[in-house]
This record gives sequence, C-alpha cells and structure tokens, in this order.
Amino acid sequence: MTVAQSFLSAAELLSDHELARMYTDILLNSPTTNSAIASRLGLPASTTSERVTRLKEVGIVHDTSDGKANQLITEPIVFTVSLDGATVTVTPTIIAAYGAKNQVEDIDLFLDRHGKAKLVEAVEYTTEYLDGGLSRRSIGVDMELSAVEAIAITQALEPIVALLRTVDTSTPMFEHEVHTGTMADTPYVVDE
Repeated sequence: MTVAQSFLSAAELLSDHELARMYTDILLNSPTTNSAIASRLGLPASTTSERVTRLKEVGIVHDTSDGKANQLITEPIVFTVSLDGATVTVTPTIIAAYGAKNQVEDIDLFLDRHGKAKLVEAVEYTTEYLDGGLSRRSIGVDMELSAVEAIAITQALEPIVALLRTVDTSTPMFEHEVHTGTMADTPYVVDE
C-alpha cells in the first residue's frame, strides 16, 4: 500500500469507528470470512457484508477466496504525518483504539471530553508506559489530565495496545507485563 493509499484508508477508518473495529478484527484474524467476522463482532450477516463491501471498495480489505468461502485479508496501515515540526504516526493500534468506541466505556468518555487527537496521544503514552518509560500519573501531567483520567484511559487502552502488538510492527516489546485478566478486557477476539 502506498503512503497516499495508507493516508486515505486511515482517514476512512478514523471517520467511522465501526469500520475501524471491523478492520481491526480482520487484521487480527486474517484470513477470515464474513460469517466468522459476524460471529466475533456479534453483528448481523447483512451488516457485516455491507461493511466488508465498503472496506473492499476503499482498498483496505482484499478477498483472496478460491471460489469457496470468502478469505478476507488486510495489512497493517502505518504512515507518518509531519506538520509544523510535529510528527504523528498512524498505526493499527490507533485505529483499533478508535474502533473500541461504543465498546469500552472509558474510551467513550475520553473521546467525548477530548476528541480523537487526544486519543492518539493517549495511545502513544500508553505504549510508552508499557515500554517502561512513564508512570500513569506522569502521563496525566504530560497530557494535562487529572491523575484519575490518565489512569482510566491508559488502563482502558492497555489491552488494546498489548493485543495489537502482534500485528503492529511499530509497537515495541514491553517492559511491563500485561496481565491475562487485563487482556480479557479488550473488545477484540482473536481466533485460535
């Protein structure tokens, strides 16, 4: 995928949390089928089909079927944007965090209060926390959030960041252990 395609794909996903959630599900479970997606996400078949069709139309998802069941795949979307000396890298983890809207209450509250740009920042800080670079309280200071808000959002994002590490090559191995109980809090399911 070219940088321009990655940019346009990410813009599409970051404008529709349901598409972001489905992209993340497909990324974590590739190759997969419409029926498996519907089952994991708890969606009707018609809704799943419509969203998969939309993801295909914008070039995010590809069908590699051999004439039998659809075999849907996608690849990690990663690109960096620089503006006025500031740089942000859009990653599958950021897309997954936005896709958790309406699935994780603390993410909903955070998005309502602070918006998507601050959520991107919170994902970056949560990654740094898991890498051993910061405490949750220091994240609050750096992000100009109350300690309670910083703790809540980093705890909500922690299982998503940890899970996406398996498919997001921009995420480092972590210094802090992510507890099994915490991993169960992710709104995403990975088939074994």
